[in-house]
Amino acid sequence: MRYFLPLSMLLATAALTACGGSDNTGTQTGITINTSLKGPASQPALTTVEPGGLIINSKVSGVGNDSFEVWTFRNTTGAHVLVALTSSSGDISPSISNYVARANLGTSSDKLRVFISEVGASTEFRAYVSSEEDYELILTELNRETAKLKENEYLVYANVEYEEDCDNDYDYDTYSYYRIINLTDGYIKGGWEETPFTTVSGDTVTIKYSDVDSELIGRAEFKVNGDSGAVMGTDQWSYSDDSDNCRYTESIIGEIIL
Repeated sequence: MRYFLPLSMLLATAALTACGGSDNTGTQTGITINTSLKGPASQPALTTVEPGGLIINSKVSGVGNDSFEVWTFRNTTGAHVLVALTSSSGDISPSISNYVARANLGTSSDKLRVFISEVGASTEFRAYVSSEEDYELILTELNRETAKLKENEYLVYANVEYEEDCDNDYDYDTYSYYRIINLTDGYIKGGWEETPFTTVSGDTVTIKYSDVDSELIGRAEFKVNGDSGAVMGTDQWSYSDDSDNCRYTESIIGEIIL
């Protein structure tokens, strides 16, 4: 139940409460983000390519069928890239090998799946797509149009150190994630659902959350530097049941990249 970064469980579970029920109107922060951090507003011109290989800033059309189609590409930019996949029905099953992190962006009605990665040109990616409908696959540099970011939404890329203590049984891991934050309307988005901020003090945002069914309780707190785009904080949560007493901590260091 990693709140700031692995939000998928939280956002999908109606039993969780954060800042009072289903109203997703969060606390406005007053934090002003440097407009230069927004990055390119428009999608670059795309080259239509034949099935098989992709290049940066290209698109390909796929035919719906019951089997997986495979597309390969190399991230020649050495930076973050967007791999956007859309279909008319949204009944689509994508996976990508060798990616660093992924995000579901846009809204559920957009039927958009986006993978984002920062890997050198030596790594070959393979996109496996299964769709009952015809679909479009786009590989492009970061831009707000392809990512379907709203006016006051920003994309954060973060590195995380994860620590777990369950009855003195310890675990440690590192990973990376992308999340969307809106400091004007006061919410964070780990998928298509928005989760509101609980309180704001200066440049520090706090989100408190709980889950009655699992007896989970947690608190995420992070600071946002509006000038540099740096995002730093922690997410700490715990739960207890008949067999386990567990505590978890994520230390987060990230930045606004779009």
